[in-house]
Amino acid sequence: MKSGRAYSLVFIFLTFLFWLASYPPVPIVSAFADAMGASAGMIGLIGGAYGLAMVIVRMPLGILSDRLGKRKIFIILGGAAALCAAAVVLLRPSPQTLLFSRALCGIQASAWVPFTVLYAHAYPPEQSARAMSVLTAVYTASQLLSMLAGGFLSERFSYLAPYALAAAGGILFLALSPLMRDTPAQKAAPAQEAAPLKEALTPRLLVLSFAGIVFFYVKYATAYTFTPLIAQELGASDAALGMLNTFYCLCGIPGSMFSYRLARRFGAGRLIAAALLILAVCSCFAVPFLPNLPLLYLSLGISGFFTFLLDALLAGLVILGVEERRRSTAMGFYQAVYGLGILAGPVLSGRIIEFAGRTPAYAAAGVLAVVCAAVILAANRKEPIPC
Repeated sequence: MKSGRAYSLVFIFLTFLFWLASYPPVPIVSAFADAMGASAGMIGLIGGAYGLAMVIVRMPLGILSDRLGKRKIFIILGGAAALCAAAVVLLRPSPQTLLFSRALCGIQASAWVPFTVLYAHAYPPEQSARAMSVLTAVYTASQLLSMLAGGFLSERFSYLAPYALAAAGGILFLALSPLMRDTPAQKAAPAQEAAPLKEALTPRLLVLSFAGIVFFYVKYATAYTFTPLIAQELGASDAALGMLNTFYCLCGIPGSMFSYRLARRFGAGRLIAAALLILAVCSCFAVPFLPNLPLLYLSLGISGFFTFLLDALLAGLVILGVEERRRSTAMGFYQAVYGLGILAGPVLSGRIIEFAGRTPAYAAAGVLAVVCAAVILAANRKEPIPC
């Protein structure tokens, strides 16, 4: 690594705080909205607002970050958005402010574009996939502990308590953000600035982005939006909802940590396709029919492993071999495009649930994952995805 060990630890701590500022309410957002009388369609919109904000913000932010050669200022603005997201619900809780809060969290998540690029800069270019595995493991741990704490705080106090914890995390992140060192990327020459996206777009990036859309569709249509409501029907308390999401992330940590090694051993394309097929079974086809919480935990544990494996692997492959001055553009495109999945997953599933029921909504997500796996295998036969 180019940076010292002490600074690496500082960066890891800031990464933890960055996600602490938004993730404590995640396990209870759907239950909170349901308790306030929101319909399945509105709950889907609340879940989808996160993705909508990313679709709108991430790509322009990535391009602007590359053109200015700056990362830190956008990361700090993301932390401020997370603090506002918690504050608006604390001041006036309603389904509408939950919707606005999730949109603000989507803006915060858009700052993950320069965040990942800034961290990857501390590694040699050929180790970008490994760097993403480390960073994904850290933010997964932060999400895990944040959601666990959010569930227990909600059970012990109220649905507003997780938002108070998120606000505290946002304040602490902003207070310590001056410790983060900006490492400017090489700014593009004027003749090159006209079409940065065109230069970054490659067939590999498009294939990986399609996989990202689908697996985030599955993740947010199931585990992060409507599966908690199934868990409640099976008898889960608010604390159990936090534990459920925590278990999901806990199982994801080894998936993210070993994603690169598994890809090197089995091939990136085959691993991506296999993970999508397993998600189709465990997250979609099986969940509506599970009779008890232990089986739901098992299903989400398997899903969590392969979901976070995909998250880390795709993020690393997206910037693998991409020159430094175009990395934010490539990552911004990928993260903006997979935001379509975060938007469409809960919104479309909410509409399907309203008109046809929960099982068809989950089946639709599963079929999409199967189709994507077939596309990945076909593309990989034509041109193997390097790792």
